[in-house]
Amino acid sequence: MANVTAALVEELIPTEQIVNFIDGYGYPALTALFVAAAMPSVGSIPVRMPRWNQITPTAGTKTEGSGFAEVTIDTTEETITPGIVGMEVPITDEAKAGAIIGVPEGLLIEGIAAMANRMDVDGHAVSTSATNSQGAVTDVFNRAKVNAAMASYRALSIPNGFRHALVVGNGGFRDLEADSILESATKEMGFAAFSADSGYKGTYGGLDLFLTQNIATEGAGRSCYITPVGNGRSGLGYAITQRIVVESNRGSEGARSARDFHVFRAWYGTGLRNRTRILEVLARP
Repeated sequence: MANVTAALVEELIPTEQIVNFIDGYGYPALTALFVAAAMPSVGSIPVRMPRWNQITPTAGTKTEGSGFAEVTIDTTEETITPGIVGMEVPITDEAKAGAIIGVPEGLLIEGIAAMANRMDVDGHAVSTSATNSQGAVTDVFNRAKVNAAMASYRALSIPNGFRHALVVGNGGFRDLEADSILESATKEMGFAAFSADSGYKGTYGGLDLFLTQNIATEGAGRSCYITPVGNGRSGLGYAITQRIVVESNRGSEGARSARDFHVFRAWYGTGLRNRTRILEVLARP
């Protein structure tokens, strides 16, 4: 990120009115942070998530007096390795003096929001590694597409009692909205159509529908997905050593630097917590 200088600030906003005119960037809702499972971690040590795979008893009956057929127990393991992610933003003394107040405070708010958005982008990105996938990157995300995705998702036999999220990008939401309302002149039950923002959009076909601008790119299309929601359930996971923190320090050369450095960082990793509980749903952009 480039230095925020007095010239840059004063070019955009009248100095005497800077507090009233600063307006932050509109980051989208943090969907992945809501849907995924969050696990505590220590340092950059990988978090291991072992699991049993399906155990299948032998079909048919055994002969009287004979032993049972031995069944091998199959196990699998997922791992997520945390790492430090962050940025450093310098602000000169001239910028602070010329703006009077507002720049450092606004920077803290925007920097934290930007870091949270980075975590959200990374969380969605792991859907491209899902083992189970449905559709193609040229598919229109209409009602028929959702029905096909739900059929594939049901085939995964995920336990009942969970809430399940259907997470789509702007293009998929646009297609679904058009097919559900504009063309058919009907409104799907609980579907928040013509929605102008990201986040939770209501229920659709028994799924919690989420719109995000941070959906991952898969080839020429988008990697939408369906997964249970929350800890112990979701196919997505975060391993978090340290949540977002901010440290402000004088320049590395002390007062000679004439600028403050604001460091934003988080210590986390993202990955698939349980790939049997996520279905990637490919769709066009």
